[in-house]
Amino acid sequence: RIRFPAVSNTIVITVLCILGQVLSSSLVGFGFARFRFRGRPVLFILMLSTMMLPYQVTMIPVFIMFRWAGMIDTFWPLILPQWFASPFFAFMFRQFFAQVPEELMEAARIDGASNWTIYWRMMLPLSGPVIAIVAIFTFMTTWNDFLAPLIYLNSPENRTLALALNAFNGQY
Repeated sequence: RIRFPAVSNTIVITVLCILGQVLSSSLVGFGFARFRFRGRPVLFILMLSTMMLPYQVTMIPVFIMFRWAGMIDTFWPLILPQWFASPFFAFMFRQFFAQVPEELMEAARIDGASNWTIYWRMMLPLSGPVIAIVAIFTFMTTWNDFLAPLIYLNSPENRTLALALNAFNGQY
């Protein structure tokens, strides 16, 4: 039996959010930095323009979507959105990947590497500083998040640390 479920819940949510944010943002950043396709500038501007939408604008439609999917009082509404790239972090990865010399990728292609191999075995190991920044920012945001767990988690055994501390504070 877990003695402090709020701590373990918060750790599970935070680790999965960090993993999702790093993977999804790096993939999007790699795609925008290294692939040329029709509509790329428009998609990039559209992605960056979503940074102007505050969380409060999308909160109710996202809640309705998760309620319709039957995910209320689970960790999924807290984890799944982090597996879709944050525009800010995707932009950071894009800027980093754009600075890596194209000759390095050409050499890997000559050696028979696919785009996936280049991303996974070459670009991700090179992007350690950006991964660290994304991991730290995501950790701080997820660990300290109070509003999203308050909205989506109802039962006491699913509480995160922020909710448990607030309940304790209101108790005495």
